[in-house]
Amino acid sequence: MLGSTPLHRIVAKEETWEAAGELLKAGADRYAIAHNGKFPHEMVPDGPWAETKRSLIRFYMS
Repeated sequence: MLGSTPLHRIVAKEETWEAAGELLKAGADRYAIAHNGKFPHEMVPDGPWAETKRSLIRFYMS
C-alpha cells in the first residue's frame, strides 16, 4: 500500500501511543509503505523512548 495511512500519521506526529496500539489492534497494516518509501516504524522521530516505540509498532501483538 502506497500513501499515508492513519498509522503513519499518528507515528510521524507523535500522537498518543494508545491510539497507535488501538489501530494495530484494529488491524492496521504495520508493513504499509508511505509515499516517502518508509514503513511506520521508520517514521518514529528520534528521542527518548524512540526505539521502544519502534518496537511497539514492529512487534505489537493484539
